[in-house]
Amino acid sequence: MEVEIALGRAEAHFGVIPPKAAEQIAEARAEKINIEALTKGTLHSGFPIIALVEELRKQVGSEAAPFVHWGATTQDIMDTACILQLRSATELFKTRLTEIVRDLSVLAGRHRNLVLAGRTHGQQALPITFGIKIAPGSRRFCVICSVSTKFFPVCWWSNSAVLPGRWRHSELRGLR
Repeated sequence: MEVEIALGRAEAHFGVIPPKAAEQIAEARAEKINIEALTKGTLHSGFPIIALVEELRKQVGSEAAPFVHWGATTQDIMDTACILQLRSATELFKTRLTEIVRDLSVLAGRHRNLVLAGRTHGQQALPITFGIKIAPGSRRFCVICSVSTKFFPVCWWSNSAVLPGRWRHSELRGLR
């Protein structure tokens, strides 16, 4: 739904659909979707988008209904929704990884002088400290944590859709 609503807003912004239609599309609510109809439609077509579009069209009224999913393909919506889910998951992981880095740093500091056997190729090597052993891991986590969710692109590459020939990729940023 998030992608379909953002699509309507972006299309209205560029004059592709009437602004009133975009407003009505944006008023659609997930809790009003008939889950049984969505499930049945998904099982029939193999994709939830066709049934979702039908459910959204029921909610927005007859004037806005033709503009739901305007110029998009099922694959455009599925791919973009997947990217949005990855962006959300990345935020969850970043929070947890940040906590892990903090905890590893505390451990490295607390055990910076604790000597243990170093290992190389599964064999004992020169002695090292526990702090030295775990410090590189915390640096790797820091790099992972620095990944920004702003790098997730909108997926709009289908050659059978109406809009890609008219819009530049940068103009579809309404999905952020």
